[in-house]
Amino acid sequence: MDFMLKNLGRFQSTWSARVHHRRLDLRYKSVQQLRQERLLLRRKEAEAEAGKEATFTPSLNPQSLKILERRRAHDTVSNLPVEDRLLRAQEVSARGEALRMEDDAVPLTRDERNRRIRRFMARQGESPRSRAHRIECSDARRRQKKQEWLQSRGPPDCTFRPELNPKSRELNAAKGHAEERRVYERLYEDAAKMRSERSDRSTEAEQEDCSTSERQGDTYKVKPYSRRRSTASPQLG
Repeated sequence: MDFMLKNLGRFQSTWSARVHHRRLDLRYKSVQQLRQERLLLRRKEAEAEAGKEATFTPSLNPQSLKILERRRAHDTVSNLPVEDRLLRAQEVSARGEALRMEDDAVPLTRDERNRRIRRFMARQGESPRSRAHRIECSDARRRQKKQEWLQSRGPPDCTFRPELNPKSRELNAAKGHAEERRVYERLYEDAAKMRSERSDRSTEAEQEDCSTSERQGDTYKVKPYSRRRSTASPQLG
């Protein structure tokens, strides 16, 4: 009888401990779930607040829209039968030929050339600023590729790299260039400009000296002629 009572007491204590642990687990899980729900709610509120302040709406520039339209048109044309595609190609070539004939009929003056350039850029969907930026970027890429090609063709033991002396560094810092070109390229261009200006000034000075000498020569030739006229004139009386 005592043995049964002892086992019953042990069973009750074990059962109560299990129930207690189960309650603690449920309470911990409920607290964690409540904490996650609060964090999720705060995150949604922060995103909603940021969405109210954000007024930026992404949009495509005219050039991208033009490219997208061309791709769509190309996809549409590629799905057409062969006869329709040939007719479209003939229409495009006829329009191009008509434009060329119209251009040939008008003399190519400066205004006409500018008008044709603007018309071509309008067809391409490109503004003058974007065209200048595109040309500048392509030139920068071309210079970079050429520099890499020159470095690859050089001997492997060639470790020379051009450097600036302190005076050139001061000049470059004073100018405050923000270009993507290398420093020695900019300094080389500045030196070339200075040499060109110097040669222009020397040419102007030589031309001025030549004109001055010609004027002096003409004056020298006229004076003897006037003296001969004065001496050869007959005396009256």
